[in-house]
Amino acid sequence: MGVDKRKIKVYFTPGEYLARRHDDKQIVVVVDILRATTSICTAIENGVAAIIPVAGLKDAKNYKSKGYIVASERDSNTMDFADMGNSPLHFMDEKIRGKEVVLSTTNGTKAIEAAKDVRQLLIGSFLNLSALTTYLCTQKEHVTVLCSGWKGVYNLEDSLFAGALAEHLLQNGNFALDNDAALSAFTLWNTMSPELAQNMEGTEAAKRLTMKGLKLEVDYCQKIDTASCVPCLKEAKIINIADNVRPETN
Repeated sequence: MGVDKRKIKVYFTPGEYLARRHDDKQIVVVVDILRATTSICTAIENGVAAIIPVAGLKDAKNYKSKGYIVASERDSNTMDFADMGNSPLHFMDEKIRGKEVVLSTTNGTKAIEAAKDVRQLLIGSFLNLSALTTYLCTQKEHVTVLCSGWKGVYNLEDSLFAGALAEHLLQNGNFALDNDAALSAFTLWNTMSPELAQNMEGTEAAKRLTMKGLKLEVDYCQKIDTASCVPCLKEAKIINIADNVRPETN
């Protein structure tokens, strides 16, 4: 008898994800390449103790009033009450090493909010693609990739990452694509990855950032396997679980 393969699903927006009924035992990988999940991976990799994601600005302001370091942006602009924006380059600052940082963004933290009640919520980016793949291959659960999109609509960069992760998992031999979005993302990645930089630069998000003088961030967010962290949401905080990777047992 053949071994049942673990399913890979992809949803291109939080709205699509919320419109479906889900098994809370699944693993959800949230991705917002430009820029929230890339920033989270950068923060964790550079020694930030935890990221506290909040969807709304009111909650972010409340944390600020309590003395927390707050990173917040809307439409790629840093909020006036925040200590920093959503640039991954900001999260390399030695001053925040070992600290907890509150994060509220246009899209990424809303996607995290949408999936916060699943058994395990992980953060994905090109930076930690292989580390994330290695961890997922030790688990016995299906995998859902939740793309953050842009204000409720599809974006290309998150879908490319979903396809890259799907390809890496399929190479393990124990996974199978389970919805049309997963097949589309996988096909998209295999078609566009040879010219990843050029295709990323053509996205709406990359154009917005470049117009604001943030081309270096677009380039940084395309880097593959520069981080070994596996950020995971635990008790409302995102922490690194890469050092605790163990195969699950029945």
